[in-house]
Amino acid sequence: MRQLVLIPCLLVVCHFSVAQTDGTTYIGGTAYMLKLNSAQSAYMFDWRSSQKLPDSLRTGQQLFFEGSVHNSKNELNQMAGYYEKAAQKDPTLQGMIGYDFLSNFHDPVTALRYFEAYDARTPNFDDISANDPISYRKGLAYAMIGNHAEAVRQFDKGLGAIEVKHGAEWVNYRFFVARAISYLALKQPECALDDLAKAIKNYDRSAIARFYQGEAYQQMGRIAEAKVAYDDARFRMQYIRYQRGDYNEGLIYDLHEGQIDDALKALKP
Repeated sequence: MRQLVLIPCLLVVCHFSVAQTDGTTYIGGTAYMLKLNSAQSAYMFDWRSSQKLPDSLRTGQQLFFEGSVHNSKNELNQMAGYYEKAAQKDPTLQGMIGYDFLSNFHDPVTALRYFEAYDARTPNFDDISANDPISYRKGLAYAMIGNHAEAVRQFDKGLGAIEVKHGAEWVNYRFFVARAISYLALKQPECALDDLAKAIKNYDRSAIARFYQGEAYQQMGRIAEAKVAYDDARFRMQYIRYQRGDYNEGLIYDLHEGQIDDALKALKP
C-alpha cells in the first residue's frame, strides 16, 4: 500500500524539479523528494493510527488520506465521500481535492465546486494550492468545460500578476501553454504565439508548446511554419521518451504522436 501512495508524490516532485530548471535545482529537488518521502511515511503512520477512530474524531488530513487510499483501489464512491468529509473538517484541502477530480477524473464541474469554495475563503487574494495559484486551476477547469473566455480571465489573474511583478521568466511554462490553448480555442492565434514563445523560452524541451505553436501558425495560414513546429514537437516527444522511457510533461493536456500525424495530414498547401 505504501508504494501506491508514495510513488505518485515522488514522481510529481521529480517532474517539477526537472522542468524549467538546471542540474543544481534538480539536486535540490531530489533532496526535497527524500524529505517528502519521510513526511509521507509519518503521514501514513498517522492515518493508520486513526483508523480505529470514528470519522467524527479524525482530522481532515486523516480523512483526506483515507480518501486517497480508496482512490488507489478505484473505490470512487468511498473516495468522494471521504474527500467531502475532509473538506468539511479542513477547508484548506479543497484545492488539492478539486485538482484530483480535475486531473485524475476529468471532472471539471466537481473540481470547480471545490476550487470556488477554496478561493472564497480569501476572495481578494489568489490563494496557492500545492504549487499553483488557484486561479490557474480554475482556468483549467473552465477550459475543460469549454468556457475559454473565462479560462483566459482566470489565467490572467495568476499568470499576469507573476509576470508583471517578477517577469515572464518566473512564470511556469505550463501557465503560458494553458492560456495559449484557450486563446487558440477563441481563434486568437497571435496571442497564443506570444504565450508559446515565452513557454518555450522557459522550457525549451516542451513538445506540447511546439505542437500548439504549429496549431497557431496553421490558424494564421502560415503552413510551412506550422509543419516545422509539428515536426519539432514530434522530435521533442521522441527525445523525452528516449530519455525517460515515456512521454509526460505533467500537464493535464495530453499529447500523442497520433495527434501530430493528424495535424500534419490536415495541413493544406
